[in-house]
Amino acid sequence: WWKVPITKDYLVADFAKDLGWPVLLVVGNRLGALNHTALTIDSMRACGIEPVGMVFNNLSDELDTAEITNKGIAEEMTGVPVLTDVIHGQAEIEAWPFQDLMGQ
Repeated sequence: WWKVPITKDYLVADFAKDLGWPVLLVVGNRLGALNHTALTIDSMRACGIEPVGMVFNNLSDELDTAEITNKGIAEEMTGVPVLTDVIHGQAEIEAWPFQDLMGQ
């Protein structure tokens, strides 16, 4: 979603930068997530935005080896903390990992 156009000449990345709000990266936890995560964070940083954290979205009930290890490797690769993960089918998450990010 980072490079998705809102208008012809205005991207989600531009919108995030203009708002100046903290940016979280939501990662679909699957094979290939590490590449997606690294490329997206590199792009964020190239735009002058440092992501404050990541949320890993588990897309299935049973995790394979890649899905089990992705969170730790992503943190090591990027230096960006994983704040929480969402279990497949989970309806809501606790607010506590995000309250400090939004100044609440």
